[in-house]
Amino acid sequence: MNLLRPESTVWFEILAPKMECAKSLGNLGRTGSVEIEVRPHEEELLNVRELAGGMEEYRRLYRLYHRYWSRNELYHAPASRSPQAVLQRALHGIADWRVHADSVIDDLQGMEEERTSLEYCLRFLEGIKDSDIDLSLTLSAGPVLTVVYALLPPETELVSAVPKLAMELAQEDETCFLAVTARDDAELLYTEIKSLDGRLIERPNWLVDGTGNALKQVRERLAWLDRTIPQRYAELDSLFAQYNLPATLGDVACLEWFMREVGTLEPVGPHLVWVTGWTTEKYRDRLGQILVDAGVPCLVHFPQPPEGMEPPKLLRNPWWSRPFELFTRAFGTPGSAEVDPSPLLAVIVPLLFGYMFADVGQGLVLLIAGFWLSRRWEGARLIMVAGGAASVFGFLFGSVFSYEGLLPALLFHPLQDPLLTLVLPIGFGAILLILGQLLEGLESWWRGELRAWLLQRSGLLLLYLGVLMGAMQHELVFTALFGAVWFLAGNALAAGHWYSVLGALGKLLEDGIRLLVNTVSFARVGAFALAHAGLSSAIVALANSTDSFVGSVLIILAGNALVIFLEGLVVSIQTTRLVLFEFFMRFFHGTGRPFRPLALPPEVANVPPSNV
Repeated sequence: MNLLRPESTVWFEILAPKMECAKSLGNLGRTGSVEIEVRPHEEELLNVRELAGGMEEYRRLYRLYHRYWSRNELYHAPASRSPQAVLQRALHGIADWRVHADSVIDDLQGMEEERTSLEYCLRFLEGIKDSDIDLSLTLSAGPVLTVVYALLPPETELVSAVPKLAMELAQEDETCFLAVTARDDAELLYTEIKSLDGRLIERPNWLVDGTGNALKQVRERLAWLDRTIPQRYAELDSLFAQYNLPATLGDVACLEWFMREVGTLEPVGPHLVWVTGWTTEKYRDRLGQILVDAGVPCLVHFPQPPEGMEPPKLLRNPWWSRPFELFTRAFGTPGSAEVDPSPLLAVIVPLLFGYMFADVGQGLVLLIAGFWLSRRWEGARLIMVAGGAASVFGFLFGSVFSYEGLLPALLFHPLQDPLLTLVLPIGFGAILLILGQLLEGLESWWRGELRAWLLQRSGLLLLYLGVLMGAMQHELVFTALFGAVWFLAGNALAAGHWYSVLGALGKLLEDGIRLLVNTVSFARVGAFALAHAGLSSAIVALANSTDSFVGSVLIILAGNALVIFLEGLVVSIQTTRLVLFEFFMRFFHGTGRPFRPLALPPEVANVPPSNV
């Protein structure tokens, strides 16, 4: 595996029976390593517009009935039918099923609603069973009065202006509320109960005796419902099988997935179809066997991709550099002759972040927070790495939770040597810019254009090196002059006429000034390191200025929290900016396209072809 080059996918072509194309694609989709791309052709296997109306009707029915359909396993039995025939067969089958199923569903829904209501009624009756209330008397309320029953949250007091006779019986988990009020005021009382998250109790009309008998009647009714509801579900399951919905709905589920993920395939006569696209090198020798194991007769081969089709690219990195693919993907996908900088970023990003956010304690907080978040968010591993780097630089700069006297600085204290703090990042930035130009040369070699790069671009690199070396030792400044001459002469030679030197001179001035500006911009890394140290020093000074131990501790805690949140965010933004706009701009153009495999197909079992 080449750490600096993305992996290209492989073009495949599969000749398979048209009647089993959905089954073929479903098994390929389950690998998670197949992207379908259809070669240009005139005839479509599937005309999506002709199916749009039928699919919309199917989705409407699915929203109504999926709760009952999902109780059963679906399966896909390929048959010699067009997609239109598959969809119409499913809609007719659902219509026939509804003739008998709708009445069962209506009955079932009524029973389930009654059961829910009775469960609350039972809780209310359990709450008042030890009281001296004669529940049968509440039925004698005249046409002017009505009785309100409700369950209220525990320790809830109902303050209402509604005239009423009320009583509340507090239980462990809730309060039973019973009131007699005017029928005209009942709606207002209902609203007040609901505003307290209370539950109104609907008393069944068949409860005619006292509380004791009412409890018995409710329990008997609940027991009957518990026996009858499963029977109704069993009736639905029987109807589901009787009208062959497992097969018809399974076919439509596969058809819907096909329309969403693939859309069309290339036909080969009335009975065969080409399934074409891209897969990973890992599955080159496995696609055919996957279809054979699924019972799909097919022919598979791996020719060169059709002219003009660019293979999608995969970023294949080891575990330690995989989190840094986030930066690469933010800029684009590297092409075939482009560098994947993710492994390099595994070193560059921690160095930049750690230098600007150097503190042992604050880094450990980020490390722990990243570890905790990594279970829910994959990108949190970057926070772990950043926190670890900050802790390492904290030891080098001698900073622990903003205190600089607790540990000896293994390197130096930024505030004690500000010039060195600013100069070191500039040197590091120069190394990055040199590396970026070298990576540009590597990409030229991969494209077979190394000679052009040596003539036209390498002179700029030599000029930049000469300026850097001349700044340290004046005798070496001639190297910059030699690089400038090389750049001008090389561009003139590549263009084939001498007056192109004028254009090359303008290009040299533009690129040279940009390189120098980019180099100086890395001074912001040192500036942020100084800002971090200065803010930490201010927090400690403010904490020491108070005579209260508790106040001092609170200032330290609040100050460190502020630094971790605000400065951590700002430093992250600066690190991202330096990587994307100073380093990547030298060599990375994002000309590739990402590999987008098929989404997983529906959970539909494959069965032998059906002749139904």
